[in-house]
Amino acid sequence: MKYVFSLIALVMFLSCGGQKEQPAASNSAPARVLVAPVERSSVGSGKLFTGTVQAARRVTISTRMSGWIAEIPVEKGQRVGRGDLLIRLRDAEVKARVAQAEAAIAAARAQFDNAQTNLKRIETLFKEKAATRKELDDMRAAFETARANLEAAQQQKQAALEMLAYTEIRSPIDGVVTRRLAEPGDLANPGQPLLVVEDTRQIKVVATVPETAVQLVEAGSPVQVQIPSAGSAWLDGRIARLVPGADPQTRQFHLEVLLANPGGEIQSGVFARVKLPTSAEAALLMPRKALFRRGQLEGVYTVQDSTARLRWIRTGRAEGSLVEVLSGLEEGELVVLEPGQQIRDGQPVVPVTAAPASAGEVRP
Repeated sequence: MKYVFSLIALVMFLSCGGQKEQPAASNSAPARVLVAPVERSSVGSGKLFTGTVQAARRVTISTRMSGWIAEIPVEKGQRVGRGDLLIRLRDAEVKARVAQAEAAIAAARAQFDNAQTNLKRIETLFKEKAATRKELDDMRAAFETARANLEAAQQQKQAALEMLAYTEIRSPIDGVVTRRLAEPGDLANPGQPLLVVEDTRQIKVVATVPETAVQLVEAGSPVQVQIPSAGSAWLDGRIARLVPGADPQTRQFHLEVLLANPGGEIQSGVFARVKLPTSAEAALLMPRKALFRRGQLEGVYTVQDSTARLRWIRTGRAEGSLVEVLSGLEEGELVVLEPGQQIRDGQPVVPVTAAPASAGEVRP
């Protein structure tokens, strides 16, 4: 019986091949890949701080008098010039005051003219000894009263005209209406914000820096600013001032950086980064085009003996189109640019060295 079972097992083994499975031969030709070396270079170092973009000039529009809003001829986002009408208040009541003041002036002038004529007549009679000193003094007092009444009426008209001017609120600067906080029919009161106008031809980035970085700040010094909403490029700015006095709770200082924005493309209120320059230092750099991510991992493909090898690395700061390598690569190693989905670990490749066109930019 044992012999029968052994024979059956031998037959089954031979029917399955009885040998180890051989890997299928690969028929794929080596892929041509563009490569660039990992190089050590001296780069400008800097400390990064976050901030917010604000307009260099920002005006909150309000009124000097209480009144009902009759018209707001501008919309949010509209560009306005200095002197353009922004808000008009109802002016019927103020115009009535102007008319009353003009009527008061007319009455006061008539009294003044009459008092002036009577004074001249009494002065002539007094010289001819036909009028008493008391009559002359009384007429002079009446003349001075009439003149004071005329001046008061004229001042009342001037005040009414100024109130009438307050019913039209005009822009004090060239800029853009960034906020509209009222509508026609609303009651406007003195000091109440109605509109906000910003001149965005020059902007400022307000960043917070710790007391340990204050020594890096010098008014007028150039700095670099990055505004992600306007692109990844670093823009040139200059330090306007460091606001004296730190927040007692955070120990942070407010730093203001001025930046040209002639086209107004950069909007206020967006996020920004400020890089304060420090001393230059050597760093291991590679093109960003070689880097790919899988989840939280960062990787590249290196070329060793005409074979692509997957390498997980750790990167640091970005320098233009280059990225700093903190670990995982050595100087002189070749990395595959824009590997895509067609490259895999262990694949035969034919490396083609890229020639740098500028810092961090390569071309075959």
